[in-house]
Amino acid sequence: MLLLNGDYDWSTAVENAEHTSAYLKTGHLLEIHGGTHCTDTDEMPDLLPGAFEQAYAFVDADFSHSSPQKFFSTLPDSVAYPALAFEAPAGPSLYEQWLARRRSR
Repeated sequence: MLLLNGDYDWSTAVENAEHTSAYLKTGHLLEIHGGTHCTDTDEMPDLLPGAFEQAYAFVDADFSHSSPQKFFSTLPDSVAYPALAFEAPAGPSLYEQWLARRRSR
């Protein structure tokens, strides 16, 4: 079993995957730092193409001739998305917009 879990997943905490992976004899946890709940389908292909290809190679792997542990030894324990870049919004803040609407009533 291959577990992918983002540490920004507010739906399923990464601690759940860490706990579960401790009991898997033939399993591996790939923690995605900066990843959310839909890390594998939404963000990973564009931001971490190498890790995405490795993770999806697991789906197609033929373990009749090699062990999952050997495959998992080629995977990192964690990868990290690039830091988010934020731009300051132009114009009035949402609060200022709300105040202006209130005053115009």
